[in-house]
Amino acid sequence: MISTEELTRTVARYRERCRTANTKPTFKGMGNALGISGMTISNVAHGRFNGRLYTEHPSVTRIISNNDFEIIQNLFDERV
Repeated sequence: MISTEELTRTVARYRERCRTANTKPTFKGMGNALGISGMTISNVAHGRFNGRLYTEHPSVTRIISNNDFEIIQNLFDERV
């Protein structure tokens, strides 16, 4: 699982790159920055996996903690 600290740092760096390039964040771009899929970022941003809300009891393969979903969600809330 990606630590809160690593996630926060990576999101901040990605946000700054987007601002510098005058582009909006994308799921794919954020996924690339973290080394995971854009679909995983999309799922986290929407709080859903296969159309269902994420549960508080994550699978052992969960990459991002439920407690950290807000970090990703805030990045994409800013682009609206």
